[in-house]
Amino acid sequence: MHSASSSKAQPIRMSKFPIKTAMDEKYVDQECAYIKTALIQIQQKCNSVQSFEDIYRRAYSMTINKHGHRVYNGLREVLEAHMKKVRQPVLKAPSGNVLPIVLETWKDHTVAMSMIRDVLMYLDKVYVARENVEPVYDLGLSCLRVHVICYKDVNERIRRGLLDMIQQERDGGLIDWLLLKQICSMLYDIGVYEQEFEKLFLCETAEHYKKRGIELISNNTSTVYVDQVEKFITDEAIRAQRSFKDETKKKVLETIENELIKAHMQTIVDMEGSGVTFLLEDHFLHCNKSPGEGRIVDLRKIYHLLTRVNGGHSILCKAVTEWIRQKGALIADPALQSDEIKSSPILYVNSLIELKKYADDMLTKAFRNDSSFKNKLYAEFEQFINKNPNSAESLAVFIDEKLKSGARVNTDVEMEQSISGVMELFRFLSNKDIFEHFYKRFLARRLLNERAVSDDAEKRMITRLRTECGYQYTQKLELMFKDRELWPTLQGAYREYLDGLARHRPTLDVQVRVLTCGVWPNSITMQCCLPDDVERAYSTFNDFYTKRHNGRKLVRNTYLGSADIKATFYNPVNTAFSEAESSTAEFPSYSSVAHVEVQKILTVTTHQMALLMLFNQENVYTYATLLEATKMPEAELIRVLQSLSMGKAAQRVLVRRAANKSKAAEFGKIASTDAFFVNDLFTSKLTRIKISMVSDSRKNQSNESRNVDREQVRQQTDEDRKHAVECAIVRVMKSRKRLAHNNLLSEVISQVSTRFCPTPLLIKQRIEALIERDYIIRDKNDERVYNYVS
Repeated sequence: MHSASSSKAQPIRMSKFPIKTAMDEKYVDQECAYIKTALIQIQQKCNSVQSFEDIYRRAYSMTINKHGHRVYNGLREVLEAHMKKVRQPVLKAPSGNVLPIVLETWKDHTVAMSMIRDVLMYLDKVYVARENVEPVYDLGLSCLRVHVICYKDVNERIRRGLLDMIQQERDGGLIDWLLLKQICSMLYDIGVYEQEFEKLFLCETAEHYKKRGIELISNNTSTVYVDQVEKFITDEAIRAQRSFKDETKKKVLETIENELIKAHMQTIVDMEGSGVTFLLEDHFLHCNKSPGEGRIVDLRKIYHLLTRVNGGHSILCKAVTEWIRQKGALIADPALQSDEIKSSPILYVNSLIELKKYADDMLTKAFRNDSSFKNKLYAEFEQFINKNPNSAESLAVFIDEKLKSGARVNTDVEMEQSISGVMELFRFLSNKDIFEHFYKRFLARRLLNERAVSDDAEKRMITRLRTECGYQYTQKLELMFKDRELWPTLQGAYREYLDGLARHRPTLDVQVRVLTCGVWPNSITMQCCLPDDVERAYSTFNDFYTKRHNGRKLVRNTYLGSADIKATFYNPVNTAFSEAESSTAEFPSYSSVAHVEVQKILTVTTHQMALLMLFNQENVYTYATLLEATKMPEAELIRVLQSLSMGKAAQRVLVRRAANKSKAAEFGKIASTDAFFVNDLFTSKLTRIKISMVSDSRKNQSNESRNVDREQVRQQTDEDRKHAVECAIVRVMKSRKRLAHNNLLSEVISQVSTRFCPTPLLIKQRIEALIERDYIIRDKNDERVYNYVS
């Protein structure tokens, strides 16, 4: 609390400076001499007898009486004389003491100039502004710059001292970081930092690291070199952060990058035994054997280093892309493929999946998901996968193996991985319609033979295809599943129909699978003469179906059917007799001698069943007789006979007697006169035996057969493509009404690109076909413009 005062507060009174309205020359000289003496004492750090207030008053008086120039010039004279005086200790100092003396001079000078600026404040405010000359403080810095710092001998000693300190620190020595920073700050403040220090510093830095770079790259691997360069960059960044301005830090790092990275980046990439190609190959060979990052760390360092400079990114990307191209060519190029990969679609697709997985791993872990790397690598995958004409078929075969029951995929995770791997490669396919044809064939076999590993897996695959290519791509595949879902319902209705029959009820249990025409692949449609009982059963089912679905017609296809046959073999009791009989008799029979009846259930195809049932009527048939009796195509009959008489020893239920003994051992060479009869010596530990057909799978069928199959798919695909292109043309023209030729081409390609890539020639041919059928017409004024005919 302040106590109240009875007396009023007195106002503060300021005395006015005496202003002399008229000054003679002698007085002016005296005043100038007085001020100069005071300034000299300030510079010399002497205890002045004059007060700062007195100096200020005199300078003020001189300024308002138009003598400010005398004071300003006197100040310059004092400063110049003082700078010449303080320059001498710098010139005489030993090399190691130059920088501390310069720094001390700088500190003293800035303190003195601050005082001088204060006492000459009015001069600075009025005279300097009016005459447009340097402010008092800046005048002091200019004098220091001209007469001390930029003086030729002093200048050289300062620069040499700074550069020697930096080199000493680069060599591992200890230096006075604060001194280095303060000297650099001094040079910056007086405006000579770039000219007197930075340029020379950057030149010496470039020369230093140029020598170091050549030495390191010649004596070390690329990985060691990269590690050392990273260390240099880190050290220089720390040094610049401690002592230099931010602009210098950027320039220093750019200099180092040019000398250590840009000058040697091609060598880093191509270095034998440690370059990028070697690292990629080494990690690819060992990534499965030794899980972990392995060479990824080295690749990541190289990527980080090279992407710091212009051109480094493209050089590294080119090297990685070239390696992927070479690896892909060894897998996919028919001219470079190994025999093992060429003969095994499974191995071919597995190799591509591994390479794709490896490339994605590199992109994620080493190259930070670089979009340009990703685009170029994926372009390479697309190129070499589509270069192989059998890629679409191989993908379909691979996924067929995974989705078939009995495959070695045990868990949902493994199944999902297989589907994902195939879909990643599927995205690169340009001819997705060819894959669709093969996939549809294999799916039909899995569904008809009940070999699908699970409905969930099948539907997941179809869902992935629909997501990738659209609903139209998988429409028929989904309709195939709908047909299969109706089979149990239809079979149940058929059984109820049979229960209602009073007579003429079939003695055989027949299951007929009805396939919607146009949905299921119809590449193989065969007919054969069925046994009477089977024929009657089929006729009964046909009557049932036509009554249930009025207007529908069934067309029988026995190619993919199957049957269970109860077979009786008469194994002779006397083994010695049986061996003698089989070797001497042309067509041995043991039913009339002591024998044992052996009952077996044979699981066979419909065509095998039709042929075997004939031996209930006759003991021996020739090939020509069987061909006439079964009405099978000759190639199919040969396959059936091969599977029954020339297959595995445990499955030979028929015996072949060749008319020409010299050709009896020739597998598959069946003459029209060759005879066949039941093998009563047939034995097996199993009660139910599956008789496999001679395989026409992708693994075992001959190249000729595979080429014929592929040609059929190609022909069907070509026809489908014609229709797809025509539909696209009509859709585009219907919406646009009038369109130029080039624009129509681009629109059509865009619409059908999810299935295949049409050639301009194909589109042009379909345009001509539509013109002939009056869907579109050419414009009368411009032949390259089309109009839609509504």
